Amino acid sequence: MSSRSFTHITLEFSLLFFIVLRPLFGSDFQTVYDSAKKIRSVEIGERALELAEIHGNEEQLAKSHFLIAYYQDEKGMYYQALNHYFSALYNYQEARNYGRQIGTLMNIGAIYYVGGFYEKAIDFYKDARDMAKDMNDISRFRSIQYNIGQANRAMGNYEEANNIYLRLLAQKNDIKNKSLLNDCYTELGLIAGTHLKEYELAEDYFTHAVNIYSPADKDYVLAKVKSMNGIAYLQMMQGQLDDAKQLFNEALSLSTTNEFDKTALVDVYGNLGSLYEKIDEPDSSILMYEKGLELEPLNKFDKKYIQTANLLYKYHRAKSPERMDHYHDLIYQYGLEFAKLKAQLIQASHEYQIRAADYRRELDLRIAREKRMLWWDIFSYALTLIVIASGISFYFMEKRKRRKRLRKALDNARIIVPLPEKY
Repeated sequence: MSSRSFTHITLEFSLLFFIVLRPLFGSDFQTVYDSAKKIRSVEIGERALELAEIHGNEEQLAKSHFLIAYYQDEKGMYYQALNHYFSALYNYQEARNYGRQIGTLMNIGAIYYVGGFYEKAIDFYKDARDMAKDMNDISRFRSIQYNIGQANRAMGNYEEANNIYLRLLAQKNDIKNKSLLNDCYTELGLIAGTHLKEYELAEDYFTHAVNIYSPADKDYVLAKVKSMNGIAYLQMMQGQLDDAKQLFNEALSLSTTNEFDKTALVDVYGNLGSLYEKIDEPDSSILMYEKGLELEPLNKFDKKYIQTANLLYKYHRAKSPERMDHYHDLIYQYGLEFAKLKAQLIQASHEYQIRAADYRRELDLRIAREKRMLWWDIFSYALTLIVIASGISFYFMEKRKRRKRLRKALDNARIIVPLPEKY
């Protein structure tokens, strides 16, 4: 086979690949990825990841890792989710997709928040916040600030958290996210009532929280439940037990007859359990705690989960050994899972620090190379311009010289030769 025919065949194959086969590969990944999203499947997401690895496409790899992580996160598979989130982060960094990096950092921070590593959560939130600021993504910047406030409140840094929420509310005329405003007022109400004992101020915050919405808004009922629960809790703290009981039950009625985030219902059950304890109705108290605990596994690493389980264990120890054993096993299992999660989060943090340091070194080297290449390009362009300019200058100089020579020749040709004298 001649070299010419071989080259011709190679060119034809390349054209076939890029025009026909490559789009098929791409559409195959997209089809699988869309299917995974549609049915919220980790398994199909892993198939999309396999295809992305075959293609070696950083963006596809990142999207696949993030999708898997997101659904694992929803199922409470926090460690597995964290590993995929980190992989997504590195791939998004390679693809230079800064917007997606922000979302990934926020989700990583949220997992560390769930595990009780609040300082670590704040570190990731701050990285996300700084990127959002650099990109002028004000909406996400504010949402991240709220998350930082939550982590500070969980750590007991009430003043810092309070200041963050107040700074956000100072911009409320520019904030279109009603949920964010509602959450800020609610958090301020919790701080004022629970920690500062400023009950009137707290009630004012809870009232403002629900007034963010109009009755036509889809989140109005949830906001109303949270507000009623907060105000009833304040009444209970001040000894207004009958008023608190009535308001808690109104909130409970709204919670059980409407579809929304059931964490609000957990809070109502927990507060009603506390109230029934105060008015010496232990059976009713236990019933409320048990109803709340049935919903707690939605976020079982919340401190309130183990606290409620311990209360029920102590209650049933004297009355029902069978139920006592159930809660003993539940507490034991919780302890094992939580200890495992903490160990896994610590390990993941160490691995991230190593990989992040490696990435920063690679990034510094890449930036240095790009700078060198930039200076070399500038030098090359400058040299090329000098050569071109010199050539043009030389051309015009020669052209001018030729013109001078021609002019001189013409001048010489015009000289009148004198005729010889006659004799």
